[in-house]
Amino acid sequence: MIKMVLSKMALPRLLLLFALLGTTGVSADLAKNFTTTALADDTQPAACQTPACLSLAAQLTRHMNLSADPCEDFNAFACGNYAASSLYDPGTVTWSEYTDEPSAMHSGVESIRSQMDRRVFELLYARQRVNSSDPDVNLMYDLARDLFSSCSIWVRRRGKLFKDPNSGREASKDFFDGLLAHLFDDINRQESNASFETALAKMVRLGVWQLIEVGSAFSSPYFNPGGSSRATERNGSKVRLTVNLYRYSEDVSFNDYLKFFWTVPSASVLSFQSAQIFSSILDELKANFTLEEDVPEEEIKHRWANCSVAEEILENGGMDVTVSQLDGLSKCASPKDPFSWSSFFDGVLDGSVSPETPIQIRAGRMSVLAYAGNVIDTVTYFKTRTFIVDSQYSPHFSFLILNWLLSFAKYLPADLRVKWLSQHRASSDVMELNEDPISSCMQLTKVVLGPVIERMYQQAYHSEYFDDVRSLVELVQNATIENVLKQEWITQNAKDSIVDKVLAMRQEIGFNAVPADQIKEFYSSTIRSLRVSNNSKTFGATVALSLCAHAGRLNNLLSRGGDNSASFFRLFSGLIVNAFSRATSNQIIFPMGILAPFLYHRSYPDHFNLGGIGVVIGHEIGHGFDKLGHRLNKQGARGHFWDNVTEAGYVERMRCVSERYSGYEFLPGIPHNSKLTLSNDISDLMGIQSAFAAMQMRRRLNGDRTSLRLPNLPVSLTPDRLFFVQAAQAYCTKAEPEVLLRKFRTSRHSPPHIRIRGMMENSLDFARVFQCQPNQPMNPSKKCVFW
Repeated sequence: MIKMVLSKMALPRLLLLFALLGTTGVSADLAKNFTTTALADDTQPAACQTPACLSLAAQLTRHMNLSADPCEDFNAFACGNYAASSLYDPGTVTWSEYTDEPSAMHSGVESIRSQMDRRVFELLYARQRVNSSDPDVNLMYDLARDLFSSCSIWVRRRGKLFKDPNSGREASKDFFDGLLAHLFDDINRQESNASFETALAKMVRLGVWQLIEVGSAFSSPYFNPGGSSRATERNGSKVRLTVNLYRYSEDVSFNDYLKFFWTVPSASVLSFQSAQIFSSILDELKANFTLEEDVPEEEIKHRWANCSVAEEILENGGMDVTVSQLDGLSKCASPKDPFSWSSFFDGVLDGSVSPETPIQIRAGRMSVLAYAGNVIDTVTYFKTRTFIVDSQYSPHFSFLILNWLLSFAKYLPADLRVKWLSQHRASSDVMELNEDPISSCMQLTKVVLGPVIERMYQQAYHSEYFDDVRSLVELVQNATIENVLKQEWITQNAKDSIVDKVLAMRQEIGFNAVPADQIKEFYSSTIRSLRVSNNSKTFGATVALSLCAHAGRLNNLLSRGGDNSASFFRLFSGLIVNAFSRATSNQIIFPMGILAPFLYHRSYPDHFNLGGIGVVIGHEIGHGFDKLGHRLNKQGARGHFWDNVTEAGYVERMRCVSERYSGYEFLPGIPHNSKLTLSNDISDLMGIQSAFAAMQMRRRLNGDRTSLRLPNLPVSLTPDRLFFVQAAQAYCTKAEPEVLLRKFRTSRHSPPHIRIRGMMENSLDFARVFQCQPNQPMNPSKKCVFW
């Protein structure tokens, strides 16, 4: 049961302490045992005196409550003073969607995130903090700093101007002026190779496009990379092409927006003749290009009756097309002047695109040929309207640019921004900058130039390239195998299957720490642009250049026709403070964000690294054998791979976990929903067993680092006991009861206090290490153990 204490400063409000501020019933011997400070003498093992070790020692003692009995309540022992010593950080307060009150929470993991944010800020703010010996890589470092700096200045300036009747119009004008100037500089109207396709491609590269979107098939076009791992494995090498004509299904008044853009100097090149012209273009779009979900098959066949490419697509299942097939369809639809998709994708993906690059263009229930017809008709419609009239762009091309500008609606003056968004117009996935210039601009920089920031971060803080972490992963894998081989309930065939799966697990450790040569390869066009000395450093121009770099990050790999050598440019940020398991591909992932103190440091004694990141590693390995994972083989295929005897033994142990955790209380009087968290609870139990076994294995192999101690800790806190303290302190958390309910009531992870209790109660080693008596609260007679 969780115990609650009343705050004298805020009665009757309850302060939830996951590990309590003391417990009763502690024996005098135990209390004396755990509060005796070690004295320096020749009998003590050598102490680790690195700054990281000294900091960890101070944290351990600050958060522990040594007067508590670890066998009665290990939360109280390991984290009993956490709430008192860890004040809420006002900079991390969020506002709940369910109430009008702020939500504050403090945890061990949050402290790692906070430390990482401070480091990233310093890398962006202090220009000499880290530099590369390669001048091209340094250009990208400087671009990241320029983006952060110009963004911060702009947000602060816009905030000042909010008090002005113009509502930040001057700041907004400067933003769009820089954005447009960059666009027009790149679309050189005097060059012989200028074409509608390359101009349109430039707009698509420069931002989230409201008419045409190009991105990888698993993600949003530019600002929201990610998506499910299964979708990525299935579609990661496909280019997704979408034409969003549905956004023009209602009347749109362009008057107010045109009046604003007329005041932007760079917009003078456009033919902003009148809102009536754009309204007529809009009417044409609505009349001719309405996307219907259900198109009769006869109509599709009739349209493409004389097109051999269409027959080829139908013969292959009609699901996707290639670039060459899309070109073929365009020639069928417009033989005299077809839209060149090869040129378009060359421009979007910044390179020579393979004709066989797969394009995913289906939408909803529409067949690929029906949707392709609408896409081709739309781009052909704009191409056949004059691209350039004298020294200005044609009204139709101006319409496309206005439409593109409105995809940055979140950067309009306040009144226009509110009006556009209130009309439910698609405003793209462009990040909205809040009124905090530091946090919002740091986030923008990390999203848009993620691999550059990650390269800077690794160079400053992880120069060892994680070789030590790789050895820890291998150690925990071997310990897992050793534990499995000892189990009598598992048949030999099932043991062989489990061992094969553990050995086959693919590892991603500290990924997205992109080497210099790959930074140069992926950002080659951006680097070429940065070499020009007259690059503007205004926010609009800098964000435009950074957007192009970001587009290259997401799209360059697509031009390789499925080559996965650049997979680290996808999916996750290397600065995520978390770890992942992808059961369907038998893969475990540890971003460098989580490979940080207090969970890991290269100089920590082994029992701290294994009690910290080692338990995390064991947890992710355990997911390969959780409720779902144990039914997947080493290739990730689903089936019944264990014999009935082993499966029955597993189900019995799974039932034990479910029943044990359902007996825990989420809060006093509120039971814990163990059905929701079962897989993660199983992984927790497997993880801590494997990590402890790994520590014993390392000790047998070479005991030097395992015997190191931290200075000024009690004599009785042996390495084995400190292993469990370290494992628990990863979950020390402080939160109000209502915040705890909101964050964890529907989570697939048990709340922190239950995770600590469950791991220690069910550990075969915990009770022995702390000499707990039979049937004490932390030493139940029955334990739920897999291996």
